[in-house]
Amino acid sequence: MCYDSAFFSRPKGCDKSGLAARLALFEALGPCRFGGWARGGEVFEDPWGLGFRYVYSPGEPMGKPIKAPVIQCMATEQGQVSNVFETIWYNLGGADDYDNDELPPLAQVPGIAMNQEKVLLPKGGEIRVATASSSAKDGGRETFGCPPPFRTAGGSQRTTGRSFRRDTFVHE
Repeated sequence: MCYDSAFFSRPKGCDKSGLAARLALFEALGPCRFGGWARGGEVFEDPWGLGFRYVYSPGEPMGKPIKAPVIQCMATEQGQVSNVFETIWYNLGGADDYDNDELPPLAQVPGIAMNQEKVLLPKGGEIRVATASSSAKDGGRETFGCPPPFRTAGGSQRTTGRSFRRDTFVHE
């Protein structure tokens, strides 16, 4: 059986937005797609020069990156930036309140350009905030997305979520 979606439900305060941000960053910069089974000895080295190296053991699933990921963090209105995007922004070095001028490790990835609504990735692709109507999301190229919380969702958010889910599953 193959699954192409998941629903994650936890009470308030359980870091759902933080988890979604980490998954989005993995989609953007990591080996997030299945790349075959290891025979043993295969090596993954991060392409960003940050020094991460992993040697696969026999039988382990290997990962490969997406060529141009499009990650969408959905917000309900123009003035709202989702908690997920704020966490991504912070981890990529976008904030100006780091202690002792120490940036997070992902801020060292070369070639990232960002503003308050979009992150352009170094080898193509982007992470963006989506605030348009649900009909504007039809036909998107998203490879990963974080819809707004559905515990307070009105009808338009549910429609937006349905459009987003329908379009996301056909792209990779």
